Order: sequence, then structure tokens, then C-alpha cells
Amino acid sequence: MPKKHLLFTLTWYTYSIMSIHRHSKKIIVALLAFVLIAAPQTAIAAPKFMATAPSPSLKSIYVKKGDTIKITGRFLAKGDKVKFYKSSKPSVATISKKGTLKAKKAGVTTVTIKTKKGKKDTIKVHVVKKSKAASKLTLPKTKVMFTKDVERLDLKVSPAKSTSTIKWTSSNKAIATVNAAGYITAKKEGAVKITAKAGKKKATTKLTVKVLVKAASIAVTPTRGAIIPSGKLKVNATLTPEDPNIPSNDIIEWTSSNKNIATVSSKGVVTAINPGTVKITAKAVKSNKKASATLTVYSNTIPAGTVKITPGERFKTDFTLYGLDSNNGLTYSSSNKSIATVDSGGYVQANFRNKSTGKVNTGITTIEATTVDGDTASIDVMVTSEPTIVDLSKWQGDIDWSQSSKAIDLAILRVSYGADTKIEPKYKTYADSCDEYGVPFGVYSYCLYKSKSAALKEATTFYEQATSGGRVPLFFVLDIEEAYIKKAYTEAYIAKLRELAAADGITRLKIGIYIGHHLYEKLKINMATDLDNPKTVDFVWIPRYNLPNNGAMASSAKTPIYTCDMWQYSSGAYLPGVKGKVDVNTLYNPEGSVLTKKDSFSFDWLIAGSEAG
Repeated sequence: MPKKHLLFTLTWYTYSIMSIHRHSKKIIVALLAFVLIAAPQTAIAAPKFMATAPSPSLKSIYVKKGDTIKITGRFLAKGDKVKFYKSSKPSVATISKKGTLKAKKAGVTTVTIKTKKGKKDTIKVHVVKKSKAASKLTLPKTKVMFTKDVERLDLKVSPAKSTSTIKWTSSNKAIATVNAAGYITAKKEGAVKITAKAGKKKATTKLTVKVLVKAASIAVTPTRGAIIPSGKLKVNATLTPEDPNIPSNDIIEWTSSNKNIATVSSKGVVTAINPGTVKITAKAVKSNKKASATLTVYSNTIPAGTVKITPGERFKTDFTLYGLDSNNGLTYSSSNKSIATVDSGGYVQANFRNKSTGKVNTGITTIEATTVDGDTASIDVMVTSEPTIVDLSKWQGDIDWSQSSKAIDLAILRVSYGADTKIEPKYKTYADSCDEYGVPFGVYSYCLYKSKSAALKEATTFYEQATSGGRVPLFFVLDIEEAYIKKAYTEAYIAKLRELAAADGITRLKIGIYIGHHLYEKLKINMATDLDNPKTVDFVWIPRYNLPNNGAMASSAKTPIYTCDMWQYSSGAYLPGVKGKVDVNTLYNPEGSVLTKKDSFSFDWLIAGSEAG
């Protein structure tokens, strides 16, 4: 307890006596007699100072005019005695050398208590004309103490200006006693009820007394981690007992080194407040053992050294420590499994989006790899709320859509390859499964045209195959990866798609272009949105992969250097229900791009329907 609170209550003598040498019987008897007089137990009339200041932090009491009460110290330091009492306004209330206060008239006075060792405490005394009974008493519902502990319950009295006297009782004095000030002395193992009563109002605490098994050490997991503001992280503490055969039952107390950065609950749940670094400490109170976790609270932007994935996405870590990897001697852990988990092979799996609400548990988790010798390396993984956009073709094979649909927010399905009359083998199955499981989908076709007539033929094949069986894709994308493809033929292809859609009642079909990063400048297609020009596209999609190409987006990733609306950042991601690797994409630079009407281009716009506007 801080020194400023090590003041006065004579009831402390009861505890102090236990440490006096056993042979000093006369001293013990004398001190016991002094304690019973100066700080009586429950059976004796309660000192009103304590009764009307039930909380250790409360600095005011209320006394009815004309009453005479006994003022006692709040916490008397061991071996110390009261030197004097003083009232700042004797006209309001006087106080004797023995602490007897007489309330003379309505007003406020400050009573100062000073000990012979120089400790000082003050209490503000409000003298009031009328009594005010307590209407409500509140105590903690449960409390744990260890034998020989002396602690005070924090009683809350309503109203705060009550002049009621509190009476304390214990249901079993053999297990624990309680004195008039609410100080409990735990005696032996067991359960007991401690009750505070004022008139007909009362409150009870269920107290459990235990025999302390001390801890030899304490450890926390994770030892480091990362979160974003408003994010939460559970830090766990483990006690190693002094006696290996008996688990330690010491109480763990949690503290934060900076509550402006992050707070921590009594159960070790950390809540991030502002960016910065904070130390979260777990202390075994009775054993005086400590351990800490260092946490970084990042801003909502992806920090340096961090990789980013979307809900439901999975990627392979690439740790190598002293020649060891996931196939030889490394084990893995995640600091926040509610954000993402990691398996024994080093595959990190982001948590899923709640499809009914659209919400996802976003934030940062630290993935740590450990060798058999205890050496570690780690990366921070941020799971964002951005949609999981994937493009799928026959190369993904048979997909378990009951699983993959949990992760996919938008699928872009390949339909055709040039003017080949054979439709993509998996398109119909994929499209029908998207409809069945509620996954929005658009379509794309690999372009091979070398002339205008070939472009028109490919456009017709693409449209007819994509809409076969009454299927209605949200948008169409031209996949341009061949260097010989020309701008004029591409514009003819786009216009033909819109012509075919118009015949089906779609005024302006939504069309995008997927173009290789190296071909962007060469093609020089008109990418400025013009709703009156059927040759212009509505969005541009560019691939440029990270290294390693493992499905995650690094903070130092090679992003597209050209203006675009969607970025394919990896072809190495994994999704539930899909056996092979998957291309993953994200919306890109929607504010800074000059493409399309940026006030309308968004994920919602992509999945809103087949008609641009």
C-alpha cells in the first residue's frame, strides 16, 4: 500500500500482534486490551468514523448536529501511535486528545490526525442538521483471501451523504472475522459470508479463504503482440508453483504501463486505445512474481513489416531459422486466435466474416515460429474488413462451395478462351454454386484476337457462354495478357459486348479490363469513363504479385504503378474448400484514381447488378 495510505486504524494492531515474539506474553495481553478499547470489533459499538467512511478512498463523513462520535485512524502504521487530533473549525466540531468529536453546528471542518512517526491523514467532517439514512449498500459479490490476510471490503453507501452507522458481521468467525471498520482477518480455509448492515439495508460478500500456495515464477503468453485501436487481445498468465505437486492459487493482478495506449481487464483482456507501445504486466500478488507482454498498438493503416490478408484467406509463412522450417523443427503460435490461427505447417488462416451481418473480427495477430532450442522469429498479420475477391478457373478443380462460400465475398469466373466454342469446363458448376450459396460473381474471358473480326467473334462467344442457361453475371472482364493485342480491336470487343447486352435490355453492361502490368502503357486503351461511349471500360484490374507470392500482401509489396481499380496481389492464396492455390484481389486506390466515376466505383457497385450507372 502506498505510504500516503499507511495511516492509522487501530484495528491494524490485531494483525501486527501476530508478528510479536511469542515469549512477550505481557506485551501481547496489554496490546490486545488496547486494541479492544481503541478499535472495537463488531460486538462493540462501531466507531462512526469508519462506519460513515466505508471506502478506503472516501475522504468525507456526515455527522448530525449534536452527536458525539469517536474518530479513529484509517490505517495505523505498525508500531506507530496517534500524536494529536485537530479540527480546523472548532466552532463546527471539536475533537479531544483521544479522538472524541462533538458536532456543534452545521458546517464543514477538516480533522487532521498525525502520528508520532510523522504520518498524517485528514478527513472532512460535514455537520448536518438532519439525519439521512442509507438507502442502499453495495459490496463486491465475491472475494478471495488467504489465511492471515487482513483486508478491507470496499463498501459503497447511497446516498453518499448518509449519516447511518454500518454494522459488520461474519457468518463464521472461525473462518474470518470482521471489525467495525470493515477490515477482515482471514483465519482458516473455508467459505463465509461478510455482511454490512445499516438499519434495514444490507449487502453481503461471499468470502472464500484459502491456504496460499506460492508461485515460484509467472509467465505470460503471448510475450509480444500487435493490435489496432479498439481491438482486443487476451493475454494469458501461467503460474509455476513452489511445490510442483500443488498448483499455485495466488491471485493474478493485471496492469498496463500506459492506459492511454491500452487498458487491461482483471482477466487479462487488453483493449487498444491509441497507437503506441505498452507493457501489460501480470503479477502474482502474494508471491511478488511478475511477467510482462510488450504490445504494439498500430494505426488502422498497415504498418511496416506487417502482412495483410482478408477474411477467410489462408497463406503459407516462409520462416527459416538456422536452416529449420515448417517441415523440420519449427512450431508456431498466434497471439490472437480470434483474428487468425496458424497450424503446425505454418499456414495462417484468417477468421471468417459473419455472412449474415457482414462483420469480421479485424485486427493484428503476431505469428511466431519457435525452434526446439527456443529461438524465435515472428511477423505481424493484419486481417482487414476488405472483401475477399478471388478469380477462379478450371485449375481450381472441384470446389467444396459449402466451405469456400464462407470466405468468398466476390468470385470472378473464367468462361471462355478466345473464340473456342468449348465453354470453360467448370464455369457452369461454379456459377450455379455461387447462386446456390449466395456468392456474387462476375466473369472473364482470355483474349486472343488479332483482328477486329476475331475480336467481335470472341466477344459474341464470351457473352453467349456467360449467359447460357439464363445465368446473369454482374460484370464482364476482358483478360488481356498477349502483347500483340491492339487498342482498336479491344474497343470493338467492348462495344460488341454492350451491343449484345442491350439486346437483352441492359442499357450499359458493366465491363472491366484485366491487363498485364507490362502491357498497360502499350495498349493505351481509352480508360476514361464515358457513359455515352460504349468503347470505354468501367474499371481496370491489374496483376502485380508480392514476393514471396504466398497469398499475403506485404506492407512493402510491389503495388501497381499505374492507375487501376482492382489489384491482383497474389496467385498463392488458399481458401477453405479449394485444394489448389487461388488468385486474390483487392480494391485499389479508389480515391486517387482518375478511372471511372470514383464516387460510384466500390465493392457495392461491383455487386449491385450488371448495368453501369
